[in-house]
Amino acid sequence: MSSGVAVALIVFLGTTLTAFIIAHLLRKQMRQIEMHRRDKSVPLEPPISAGTVVFLRSLPYIIFSGELIYAGFKLLRDFQETTPITRSDIADISWNIAFMWATGSMMITLFLFNRLNDVIINTNSSSKIE
Repeated sequence: MSSGVAVALIVFLGTTLTAFIIAHLLRKQMRQIEMHRRDKSVPLEPPISAGTVVFLRSLPYIIFSGELIYAGFKLLRDFQETTPITRSDIADISWNIAFMWATGSMMITLFLFNRLNDVIINTNSSSKIE
């Protein structure tokens, strides 16, 4: 498959997926309006979709992963150079390794804080006395 066909296929799949998502959200909104007509206690503001919730929750991990990949590519590029090594090369390599370590540490810390937050929220919601 040539690159032109691959790009056309990706564009076609992207636009099709977008059309399906928009159609789903419109149907969801129409159901919400119909439920509000029957029962006025149902709010008209539809809840955010599950895909949006998942995307917003995983956005920091996506950003951190992108930073890790970028630093990894820069590190590989530095290791593939055949010129004599200089002080700036050493500084660049050490900076990339430190950046990858710090980004990985932040990802792990964020994951642990999110898990702790989920446990606290579930503990508080299950301890309510009705």
